Amino acid sequence: MDGLRERLVRQRARFIEDYVEQARIDLGKLFRIGEYPSKEDLRDRFSIRYRITPVPDSDHFMARLASEDTERVKRDIELHIEEQLRGAGLAPSGRNL
Repeated sequence: MDGLRERLVRQRARFIEDYVEQARIDLGKLFRIGEYPSKEDLRDRFSIRYRITPVPDSDHFMARLASEDTERVKRDIELHIEEQLRGAGLAPSGRNL
């Protein structure tokens, strides 16, 4: 991920430097600098952030509960994991809850 992020940062810097200048060349007298976002705005628009977090597993649930409570908690954990994976676009295919 760090390598991909560094590549994005390098390509973003090139894009930002070329974007307005190329528009100035292409548009000639029609070019208006006020119609283009600032370099800072472009940097913000083309940024990437990520966070690495462990994915919980319902089998790692260690508390001692009555068996019906244990199963309920495990199902809740599995549903939560599925929601997180769906939100990240990583939901396992073919799995029905």
